[in-house]
Amino acid sequence: MPLNCKDFPINAIPISFSEGFIIWASIMVYNNPTLLTVLAITNFLAEFAINAILMALATRVVLAMSFDRLLPEFLSAVTTKGIPLIASIVITVITAIWTYAQSLGGFSITPIGIITLIVIYQMVPATLSSIFMVIRRGNTINITRSDRIKIIIMGIIATIDLLASAIIVLAYGFVNPIYSSFVFAGNSLDTISTLLLIPVGGTLLYFTALKIRERQGINVTLAFKEIPPE
Repeated sequence: MPLNCKDFPINAIPISFSEGFIIWASIMVYNNPTLLTVLAITNFLAEFAINAILMALATRVVLAMSFDRLLPEFLSAVTTKGIPLIASIVITVITAIWTYAQSLGGFSITPIGIITLIVIYQMVPATLSSIFMVIRRGNTINITRSDRIKIIIMGIIATIDLLASAIIVLAYGFVNPIYSSFVFAGNSLDTISTLLLIPVGGTLLYFTALKIRERQGINVTLAFKEIPPE
């Protein structure tokens, strides 16, 4: 039997708005082939554009970690045209596993949850690194004392602002059932476990690489002491 928009009132749509506006809106126009096609094409183009950027960023991280000897050296290998083929394949496999977990594996994390992860584990370290860079290497950087003070102050303000935003988003998601659907998509355990898994996994990876490289006569910590934190 054909579905009608009235079959899906806003409070009864089977997915959360925060899981994807385009998919959410598509259900509302299910019986309009023209609008549905436009939304499908829009979703495909948006995903294609952002995934190309994310692939490049993730591959660069793998290359950097390989250069720092935190990952095996073969991951930093490139083709004659400079394409990091092996690192790209690794990222593609990880992406496929992540997509399967979200679509068929029962794992659920919203875009808001992902943004919170980015704020905590990418943006906050970036602001902190700018502070430490000026404090530890201020004399070797060609900037005035007043500019160094400004960078430190702005870095502290940015760090506090980012952390406060992330904490408020998570905390309000626990106390407000309606807002919780936007943050956790009905499954707060997946978001919280992901938040905890990233630092735990990163710490285990670092110390494992540290021990392995020590046996090879390589001091991994030099990369973090000699290269500025930025």
